[in-house]
Amino acid sequence: MQVLDAACGTGASAIPAAHRVGRDGRVTAIDIAPRLLAIGRAKARAHRLRHLRFQFGDLRTPPVPAASQDAVLCGFGLDLVPDMVEGLQVLWHAVRPGGIMALSLWGESRFEPAHGLFMAAISKELTESVPDFLPHERLADALKIRLSFSAAGLPEPEIVHEEGSHALIDGDSWWRLALGSEYRCLINRLDPSTREQVAATISHRLAADHVSVLSTDVQYVTLRKE
Repeated sequence: MQVLDAACGTGASAIPAAHRVGRDGRVTAIDIAPRLLAIGRAKARAHRLRHLRFQFGDLRTPPVPAASQDAVLCGFGLDLVPDMVEGLQVLWHAVRPGGIMALSLWGESRFEPAHGLFMAAISKELTESVPDFLPHERLADALKIRLSFSAAGLPEPEIVHEEGSHALIDGDSWWRLALGSEYRCLINRLDPSTREQVAATISHRLAADHVSVLSTDVQYVTLRKE
């Protein structure tokens, strides 16, 4: 069994996939972040998964032949591609007949109520324009997903929505989460002192409102190729 994990990160999907396919299978895990790939490789060695390969690669140019993969996975990576229609087409092109494409996408209320506080703070501090929405919001509900699949010329997928939550273990945990997400592109536009001020403002507001968990709703999207 052949599996491609696009935008694999540290292997949250690739490691279980490698266990699932066994030594007779092969899992190719790609990402554009060398640090995350290094962590993934260390995990693979710890699990003795010699049939799992972590390598540098863009999901728009996967290093696998067309129609060769039994499963193509992409967890929270498609929304970072500038052209999502292109991203869908490329991933689907790698799926063999009878194979499946499985995507994980953030839902509309991701990281609320911190998301709203963050966008309000950023809009106040940045003099240049701030986007009305972040990339993940382009595929944040079932209608947007279906429209994107249709625009890509793909059949209608199966969509399952799941509510989730992320516990805030301390006052700085939200900011650490933000630094590892698409919020980073906006954070980097702040000078160091303003960055600290925004982080403190949001942390204090979350504490004042007794917020201990953030929403992490997810859309699980699957499509099997006939």
